[in-house]
Amino acid sequence: MLQEALQIRDGKRIGRLFFVRDYHTNARFLVDTGTQVSVFPVGSSKPRATTLRLCAVNGTPIPTFGTRQLTVNLGWQRRYPWTFILANVPTGIMGIDFLQYYELLVDSRCMQLINPASNIKVTGLKARTDVYRITGLMPDIPVDFQTLIARFPTLTKPIEDLTLVTDRVAHYVVTKGPPVTARPRRLAPNKLAFAK
Repeated sequence: MLQEALQIRDGKRIGRLFFVRDYHTNARFLVDTGTQVSVFPVGSSKPRATTLRLCAVNGTPIPTFGTRQLTVNLGWQRRYPWTFILANVPTGIMGIDFLQYYELLVDSRCMQLINPASNIKVTGLKARTDVYRITGLMPDIPVDFQTLIARFPTLTKPIEDLTLVTDRVAHYVVTKGPPVTARPRRLAPNKLAFAK
């Protein structure tokens, strides 16, 4: 059942993320509710790097190069203007900040982005890609925490190999005697009057 939930085939995990297309720029955006900020690829002409630092889920810093104002067109009548962070990523990522601001819902089972106000849906394209999740702004971490994180690197890295547990563990509560129950009955008149 766990293997089915993770969709592991031939030793490789198949992602459950999906892309939606922006009809204005013809760019693809990975819809990822685990990413805190929305980013857009910086492209080949990289401007000067900024001091804003992003961090991947495994702790790897992601360089940023300022912001870019885009108006996202998902094929609906409404347009979505947003300021994306330009970062060194292979594809645009529509993070939770964008989704919450515009109150868009994510149906991960059907791989759809839903506008609940108009009940219009856009079906995405399944992402056959690595996990891009960006955990957010990376502050300057004090040295004490850096050494602690360095001692336990597996805490910040995605789990690569998930094996199924085959043990059948069951928990029993041993009771003695018949079940403690009582049939419902009317209260005595004096107790009923007191309860009222």
